[in-house]
Amino acid sequence: MFTGSLVALITPFKNGSVDEKGFEKFVAWQIKEGTDGLVPCGTTAAMLVVPYYNKPTQEGLFQHFKTVAEAVDIPILLYNVPPRTGGDMQVDTVVRLSQVKNIIGIKDASYDMARPTLTKLKAKKGFLQLSGEDASAVGFLAQGGDGCISVTANIAPRLCGDMHDAWKKRDLDKVFEIQDRLMPLHKALFVETSPAPVKYGAELLGQASAKLRLPLVECTDATKKQVRDAMVHAGLIN
Repeated sequence: MFTGSLVALITPFKNGSVDEKGFEKFVAWQIKEGTDGLVPCGTTAAMLVVPYYNKPTQEGLFQHFKTVAEAVDIPILLYNVPPRTGGDMQVDTVVRLSQVKNIIGIKDASYDMARPTLTKLKAKKGFLQLSGEDASAVGFLAQGGDGCISVTANIAPRLCGDMHDAWKKRDLDKVFEIQDRLMPLHKALFVETSPAPVKYGAELLGQASAKLRLPLVECTDATKKQVRDAMVHAGLIN
């Protein structure tokens, strides 16, 4: 159910509020373009991020996620993103949590390409591993991953979906061709804090507004140029 290209959906705003009609339009476009799954509300809902600021121990992380998972009856994804939280869930902790009821997988943005294999060797059978970092998604798949929760898929859903489909078919020539087209875009979308660059990209496509809410602000002209150039390189705009 949670494999392939899953889009970490941006939230369109209008006059400082959620643009519900705009969001509906954007989701419909994503589905039409072949996205495998939709991830609304980013780091919340049923995807639990490593607690930030207080830096719990590995045992603290285990007990935290275990307690949440056992209190609900929906599937839970762990989310490890050290650059944003200041905490890092280690492989042994993930393996322990894979045995907990309702915990079905992890979104891993640690940039450590050894982890998917190390986790796969010890975790519960069927435990899902999703990359949380577009630029290394192919490497993550090669090391035992199952897919990617993608920022880039907001503006290149077809290409991201096609890349994962090609991987499943082991059509590596197509995988690498698409990766080469998308790599400048993967990098451009994180020149400044996400989602400012990706919202700008969506606006270029006419799919969503680039508006943000504080403390996030519109990206600079230099970043806009980099995003635009990367979209041209990917063949998304002329």
